[in-house]
Amino acid sequence: MSLACFHCSEPVPPGLDLTVTVDGAPRPVCCPGCRAVAQLILSSGHADYYRFRTAPALRPAEPAAADAWTAFDRPQAQATFVHQVSAERAEAGFVVEGLRCAACAWLIESQLMRLPGVREVRVSPATGRVQLAWRPAELKLSELLGTLAALGYRPHPIAADARAAATRERHSALKRLLVAGLGMMQVSSFAFAFYLAGDTLEPAMRDFLRLISMLVALPVLLYAGTPFFLGAWRGLRHGRPGMDLPVAIALTLAGGASVWITLTGGAEVYFDSVVMFVFFLSVSRWFEADARGRVRSVGEALAAMLPASVLRLGADGPTPVAVSELAPGDRVLVGSGEVIPADGLLLEGATQVDEALLTGESEPRRRTAGEALIGGSVNLGPPVTVELQRVGTATQVSQIARLLQRAQADRPPLALLADRLASGFIGLVLLAAAATGLYWWQVEPTRWLANTLAVLVVSCPCALALATPTAFAAAAAGLARRGLLVTRGAALENLTRVRSVLLDKTGTLTAGRPQIAASRSLDGTPIEQHLAVAAALEVGSSHPYARAFLPHAGGLTAAQVEPVTAGGVRGQVDGRTWHLGTPEFAGGPGQTAAVDALEREHGAGSWVGLGDGQRLVALFLLSDPLRTDAADTLAALARRGLAPAISSGDAAPAVAAVAGRLGVRDWQARQTPQQKLAAIRARQQRGEVVLMVGDGVNDAPILAGADVSVALASGAALAHSQADLLLLGERLAPLLDGIDTARRTLAVVRQNLAWAAVYNLLAIPLAAAGLVPPWLAALGMSASSALVVGNSLRLLRSPRANTLAQAEPRLA
Repeated sequence: MSLACFHCSEPVPPGLDLTVTVDGAPRPVCCPGCRAVAQLILSSGHADYYRFRTAPALRPAEPAAADAWTAFDRPQAQATFVHQVSAERAEAGFVVEGLRCAACAWLIESQLMRLPGVREVRVSPATGRVQLAWRPAELKLSELLGTLAALGYRPHPIAADARAAATRERHSALKRLLVAGLGMMQVSSFAFAFYLAGDTLEPAMRDFLRLISMLVALPVLLYAGTPFFLGAWRGLRHGRPGMDLPVAIALTLAGGASVWITLTGGAEVYFDSVVMFVFFLSVSRWFEADARGRVRSVGEALAAMLPASVLRLGADGPTPVAVSELAPGDRVLVGSGEVIPADGLLLEGATQVDEALLTGESEPRRRTAGEALIGGSVNLGPPVTVELQRVGTATQVSQIARLLQRAQADRPPLALLADRLASGFIGLVLLAAAATGLYWWQVEPTRWLANTLAVLVVSCPCALALATPTAFAAAAAGLARRGLLVTRGAALENLTRVRSVLLDKTGTLTAGRPQIAASRSLDGTPIEQHLAVAAALEVGSSHPYARAFLPHAGGLTAAQVEPVTAGGVRGQVDGRTWHLGTPEFAGGPGQTAAVDALEREHGAGSWVGLGDGQRLVALFLLSDPLRTDAADTLAALARRGLAPAISSGDAAPAVAAVAGRLGVRDWQARQTPQQKLAAIRARQQRGEVVLMVGDGVNDAPILAGADVSVALASGAALAHSQADLLLLGERLAPLLDGIDTARRTLAVVRQNLAWAAVYNLLAIPLAAAGLVPPWLAALGMSASSALVVGNSLRLLRSPRANTLAQAEPRLA
């Protein structure tokens, strides 16, 4: 007689000697997979699982099953969705099938974090996404994906086939919903005969209707109810019961008792309540899947911007290649009406580009030779040649999509608190159901089952678990459509507490389209030659001032170019080291007299110097128009009780002029990053929650130090990585929309939590008292969940047609 596996109860192959020690005694297992899972359960402190389980565990997938994921270890396959942050860190996002609740999130996080080489796992039940960070030298991506699949959650790389995964999830939910709906209609029609005829129904007809109801209800229970049984089993198996547990218990009790009564005879069956419960739960799950689909749509739209192929220019002429094959330095031909495949520079001529999909601005933008083009924008002019600078995951579109993934995987503190409340509430529900059953068993035994079922069904904590994540997810999706991307989960919650706003000037309050208003050569060299040197130094720079020099490129090439904090940029042109930036940085101390002389002639402004670090050879006066809605936005911030202030690295006259035009009294000039950060710390010490808005590399540490930070999408990638929100387009007004939406989101979360609490406080006592039949409990539970989801989806809409309109300050 062969031994049975202690873990899965399957026979142990003859001659195999594998054991696992449980309670000090060796137990046989049938394969290395069962031994590994058993050891994992024991080492994680869940030994009680084996004492309390009521059925054997599933046998884990064979190691060969994980080999199906090895294709994702190839660099070509990873190029479209893996971001290599450094040699020690890689990041990727996935849509995961079957991820529905906080218990699923806990299971995935706890199991993946045990793998060597995993640095971070973030799971969002609201969006069905998993964000992973790992050490490529220690852990293969296929091992991570294989572990996810073995747990029952099939992953799909977001950039590769996320849309297909979401479509499969929605189709699966719809099929289960249709099966449950058809079954409910049939069984309800049979039950109507019971209720109409009452005691006058003949026993033979009663038994016939019960049998037909059972034959219809069982497929509904076993097919449409499968997700609830699987979810409950996963939670029990790993010691973290979720909201599916009371559902599974209720379905098992009602279905099992009804089958037994049908086969042996008895007073009442509950097939109508079973199929109705499954149907309403399926409706709720469908709404959840639809909400997740709406949240995903923004990231998927970004990922779908880039074309599949492009014409690469080479010695043999244009050659069609896949976008994934492109490399920095390649030159591509982009025809009229075609999408620019990656970030690069326009080599010659001029054109109009449509950046609406990325920035939200419908008006085409003119681009001339030497100016930057953003991948994902559409060429509206004649065919142009583009030299690529950033491809794949380094493009601006990919960076924004990656920030969205990070935000959707993050859960704000309020959502984590709601998860803990829902998890603790499940234990109370089971205790209340047990107490109800014991009471009615003693008082009136014929009603114990119906009343126990009603308590289990009516108190399902779906609404409580969905109250917070759906609200934050819907708010983030709505803001993204209106030009403000939430890139960190806690951003909206923190935004409601902001009391002061600190803004950079150049590229933030100004439009970031500077022009050279005046120039002066100080060494007798033609100014055109100095402009060509400056243009060579600024090629590839993300600073807004760089755009003013690029049209003056003269064919020179700079080498060893490096930015200098609070100074400018330094590099070699024709073997000579040049400095371009503040007059003091370009020519050394003591440049005030030269600047003052030119200001008397041309007026105050932003002066940029060119020199060798010791001697100034040229000065350039740059003018940059204000953003069209800057004044209105700052005035609206003040009306909301948020005092705006300007902190800039520019000279005092230029900053004073901008502050005067915007009506800002609190401004500071010639600020280094350290001084800006010190100003934020001083405000924070006074108890203020500070919002920082900036765009440059120098702003990155300040953005990181603020309580809430907003970066301009047109700014530096380093600033993006440190920001909590990303502002698209040319307007600042979405910032107001973000503040208003954050306050609305907090109000909606409070409404959802209040409704979930009031509903349960009222419904559970009524169900325990026998005043709520099981079918009505199913309807009430589903209506509660649908109300929470629907209330959250209101956040997809803008709070007002004109975000600049605000009558009175309203503090959260």
